[in-house]
Amino acid sequence: MSAVETLLHRNQQFATTRFDRSLRMRPSMSSIVISCFDPRVDPAVVLGAEPGEIGVLRNLGGRVTPHTIQELVTLREIAQSTGSDIGPGWDIVVLQHTDCGTTRIKDRPDLLARTSASPRTSSTRNRSATRTSLSPMT
Repeated sequence: MSAVETLLHRNQQFATTRFDRSLRMRPSMSSIVISCFDPRVDPAVVLGAEPGEIGVLRNLGGRVTPHTIQELVTLREIAQSTGSDIGPGWDIVVLQHTDCGTTRIKDRPDLLARTSASPRTSSTRNRSATRTSLSPMT
């Protein structure tokens, strides 16, 4: 069985036996975690989060980039369209870790700059959210 077939099978099992329809789109802990793409460091596992407790945005290095800010702005718009909001009382956690792959290309600022590039946004209204940073994880 190929990786895609395995994943499709697991998704079907999840959809029919484990998906909790009572979960809301809004994370119950009012927290968004910005984390690294690295599959060794799954934010839900590292933080012991249960389904529905946190929202997660992942990118190379777990960095807050212009693209990350745009995603947060879009998430706020989605929340507001459902009668909710992202702002005061929310936590934004930046979760980085040791042995990150981006440290292996630190001599390539041109490459790192390209992964952080994104079109400028005109809306950055969500600056009132609490920012929390955890210590590096292994």
